[in-house]
Amino acid sequence: MVLGTVVLSLGGLAALGISARWNWWRPEKGGLPILMYHKIGDPPAGSKLKKLWVSVELFRRQMTYLKEKGWNPLHFIELDSLLDRGEPLPEKAVIISFDDGYLNNYENAFPVL
Repeated sequence: MVLGTVVLSLGGLAALGISARWNWWRPEKGGLPILMYHKIGDPPAGSKLKKLWVSVELFRRQMTYLKEKGWNPLHFIELDSLLDRGEPLPEKAVIISFDDGYLNNYENAFPVL
């Protein structure tokens, strides 16, 4: 009897953990999407951080998609100003951010933007 209770309890805890992990049961919340990029271009040979790179072509396709779907990019300063004035965000607002400020952000992403 005790063993059965322990097994059921462990099963319940596992289900709760899975539920909390994927949050499928929570209602969607609105918010401002922020797309954060690290490096734009092709990773150098032997790079251990290849997942931080987005090719110029993929970045171009992503930016084209946003434009074609009517997304409105905001600068952080614009967001701050809107919030200070209590004004609503534009529909389909998005922030495009570059972490760390690598030179390839300027050389490769800036011309696309």
